[in-house]
Amino acid sequence: MVNTRLLEQAISDSGMTMVAIAKKSGISRETLYNKLRGVSEFKASEISNLSKVLRLSTGERDSIFFSSEMWIIFNKKQAEGGEDE
Repeated sequence: MVNTRLLEQAISDSGMTMVAIAKKSGISRETLYNKLRGVSEFKASEISNLSKVLRLSTGERDSIFFSSEMWIIFNKKQAEGGEDE
């Protein structure tokens, strides 16, 4: 689950317009708005491109795009010796 509040803050802090961010990220403006509204999820390539455009640190990227619940589930599977499917 995306933390849209943090993503919107990163976008605001960048000083770029949504159109510029979308263009530099290779995402259409409409698609970016839909993803911010939760209509669809971000693809890995979009997360990577947005992280570069917004100059996000690894920690910032993870806080925005990867919920703590996801990390709890992943870490639990790893501790149990399971693998992601």
